[in-house]
Amino acid sequence: MTAKLLPLAEAGEVKTASFRSEALGVEKSYLVYLPAGYEQGEVRYPVVYMLHGIGGDEDDWSKMNLIDAPDELSLPAIIIMIDGEDSFYANSATLAGYDVCLKVPRPFGHTPSPETYCVRSADYETYVASDMGAHVDSTYRTIAKREARAIGGLPMGGFGALMIVMRHKDTFSSAASH
Repeated sequence: MTAKLLPLAEAGEVKTASFRSEALGVEKSYLVYLPAGYEQGEVRYPVVYMLHGIGGDEDDWSKMNLIDAPDELSLPAIIIMIDGEDSFYANSATLAGYDVCLKVPRPFGHTPSPETYCVRSADYETYVASDMGAHVDSTYRTIAKREARAIGGLPMGGFGALMIVMRHKDTFSSAASH
């Protein structure tokens, strides 16, 4: 017998949020999808972290019209769309050079204000695997267990998802590379 997905009575909600990442040394924005009924209930949800490709940002999922997919699938999960700049979601062996970054255009993709992509320390793996997870678990009603966390992404984000899940098996239970 196969499970049948039932349509939701209402749509989930996408919000822009931010927090200060110790690993990056700056305030970072992200998008969060909260499933239908989240605001009225007490239910805890699994979390899916989505990583964008090179030249992108946390808004890529809505730009590609994929933001409605959780509602179409009746997915009872919180989805976090992270901004990883052009980092490949890896910790850098060199200093970030925040002051220099503020004066140089972003090498890939669109060029928003440098304040949105320059960081004081380029420890993106730590940002995703530690800082973001701790923030999300303390801010939203998550199931704060490895078994309830997944990570995925496309091109650069797919690489980051696979690398992070292999290096942080105690944090994430599954990964997808698209």
